[in-house]
Amino acid sequence: MAYIIVLQPMVLSGRMFGFETGMDFGAVMTATCISASLSTMIMALYARYPIAQAPGMGENFFFFPFMDVFDTIGTLIGVSEQAGFIKDNKLPRAREAMLSDAIGTVSGACLGTSTVTSFIESAAGVEQGGRAGRSAFSCMGLPLCLQHTSSLSVQG
Repeated sequence: MAYIIVLQPMVLSGRMFGFETGMDFGAVMTATCISASLSTMIMALYARYPIAQAPGMGENFFFFPFMDVFDTIGTLIGVSEQAGFIKDNKLPRAREAMLSDAIGTVSGACLGTSTVTSFIESAAGVEQGGRAGRSAFSCMGLPLCLQHTSSLSVQG
């Protein structure tokens, strides 16, 4: 999931395509890191699920107002099924997980980046034994540490 920290600003600033969009690479990188960390922290502490969140790349290329909802629900079901959280065809704390995603979406919008969504890469953490919010909580520190590297990032 760390790729999003560099790829998101490259797309939104236009560096990936060889033109400037008017969005500052460093500012987008900071917004990406803060929104990913904030939303992942809420998912970890409030919903207590091992699911990391970050701005989604699909929203940069396609306009579908419900894309985030379907993406989040699909990720929640897939990761939760793999982790054994689904009981009697129900996801405990589904309300908290969806609210965490909604708060992430609003934080991403307020910070000026793409819609924040749950990442399917969370399944790798579950495969390695992650079963609680502690797994997601440990993921939230990386973007915060890397937000200071925008001056060292890819120059176009």
